[in-house]
Amino acid sequence: DAGKLLNLQAASLTVGGGFSGTFPSAPLSLWVVGASFGIDQFSGLIRFTNAAALTATLSTTLFAPVTTGLTIETNVASPLNTLSLGVSASWKLGVLSNTISLNYASPNVTAKWIVSAGF
Repeated sequence: DAGKLLNLQAASLTVGGGFSGTFPSAPLSLWVVGASFGIDQFSGLIRFTNAAALTATLSTTLFAPVTTGLTIETNVASPLNTLSLGVSASWKLGVLSNTISLNYASPNVTAKWIVSAGF
């Protein structure tokens, strides 16, 4: 964990990647590299795939008990035409877990409220 290696208190940094494919004809047909981090009440990730898809997320528990988040996704070959933005808020109330989200992916805007019960 790079956060501990750098002696950062209450912080973490994890870097990784992976690949899959058919050997030997296309050994790296699918691959992804990325990093995730956590600093105090903030966490996030950044990820890039061989399809030129870039994803970045950031979430915070600054407004606890509500966790809020932001997600940005795009294809770096055509960033404006493939831009997708999302915001969300999640919280628990007794046995109910709630998530409200609003997503924009041109030209569509999607709003969701998901409620689940856990015992």
